[in-house]
Amino acid sequence: MAYATDKMEDAEKIIRNIVDNRYIGRALEICRWLLSLNEQESHKIKCYQTFGKRPDVRFCIDSGFDCEKERIMTGFVVIESNFEVGGLYSSNPKLFPYFKFDNLRRWRINSGDASELTIEKVREHILESYLVKINDLNLSSVFNRSQTNFTM
Repeated sequence: MAYATDKMEDAEKIIRNIVDNRYIGRALEICRWLLSLNEQESHKIKCYQTFGKRPDVRFCIDSGFDCEKERIMTGFVVIESNFEVGGLYSSNPKLFPYFKFDNLRRWRINSGDASELTIEKVREHILESYLVKINDLNLSSVFNRSQTNFTM
């Protein structure tokens, strides 16, 4: 079972255990930003590690014990060991030529592009993914679509 945490010290250990040393700084920056949102939201954002063939770091929305279940269904962003970043989207994917897609409304930015994009642009995509999941879960948020900037 995954152990999810909203404590930065525990999340940092998870990231350092999974993410390649070249990308730890950026991964930690994303993690700090995401966990800082907990100061404003009524639900918690938590970080956890998967234990499959390709372990990764994921972030979930916990409005109770959603992130403590055997199968976590509230995840909205993934950071892989090579700093590929993935999430959910609802905006027009044609705006983002660096996205790779699957058929499940998910985007993925390969490690080269994720490393070269500004942290602000990566945050925009993560915030979009977060808001998609918030909407799917019928939760409220202090953030809204107008706070994201999806122009090139």
